Amino acid sequence: MVISTIIPKFLYLGAARDTKEVNRMKQLKISHIFSCAGKVCDDIDYTIAKEHFDDNDDVDILPFVESSYHFIENARLKKGVVYVHCLAGRSRSPTIILSYLLLSRKLPLRLLYLHVLNCRDIIVPGDGFMKQLSYLEMKLLGKNSFDVNEMSWRKLEKYSPLQVRTELAGFKIDIEPLIPYQKSLETKTKSIQIQQFLDLVYWKYLNSSDNVDSSHTMTITTTTTTTTTTTTTTTISSDKNSNIIDLKTKIENSKELVEFQRNNPLIIWQDISDLVDKYHREQQELNIQK
Repeated sequence: MVISTIIPKFLYLGAARDTKEVNRMKQLKISHIFSCAGKVCDDIDYTIAKEHFDDNDDVDILPFVESSYHFIENARLKKGVVYVHCLAGRSRSPTIILSYLLLSRKLPLRLLYLHVLNCRDIIVPGDGFMKQLSYLEMKLLGKNSFDVNEMSWRKLEKYSPLQVRTELAGFKIDIEPLIPYQKSLETKTKSIQIQQFLDLVYWKYLNSSDNVDSSHTMTITTTTTTTTTTTTTTTISSDKNSNIIDLKTKIENSKELVEFQRNNPLIIWQDISDLVDKYHREQQELNIQK
């Protein structure tokens, strides 16, 4: 299988062995390579991101989705030409290509899959990878174009080239993305964005909890005896644990989170969840001081 053109003069897909085709690589003006597996021939001629991962359904691809997005976009901004490869150009590298197109174009995953399949008819991204891409699609678009439970992407593997072209109906992807490049978030910047989000939702969902009892805060400020204080503190600690679990559940299932992640697709729930605990402690301490 030869090197496949995904976006002319910008984005290409293939296998590690294809980098041996030096003349072809030069003809395409490849300047950047995102390597998911295998060895690059004449690697000193390129800017390379070596991000190897196993072709296994259990692999978390999110770190590679993020790093590849920034790598490809930075190459585009520098007028570079990118080649994405794995061992055979069938599963891992098509997954990275699809994730980049999702993030930069925000188009249905099924349409993007058909486009990549039309460019390279041997692609078969793993089911685990496709499920994670479908999750990303839901975050970005608010709906899925594949039936995840039925893994309906498998049906496209049986499509003839004519069926693929018919469904695409002349669809093409230009070099310039529909979505402006989202620069990599430093940890501090990411924390600020999450804190701004929590400023909007914290009290709304804390106050809606059935477990919240504001009298506990008042008790701790008015109690004077050592015995009573100890007992009250223990009660608050127990309530805080149940409150924070309930609070996280409400935020995780909120419409505000859906909108926030749609606008910030590279911030995952775990990032937010980790900061909820810290934010909650700070708010409770401020409340006690009052």
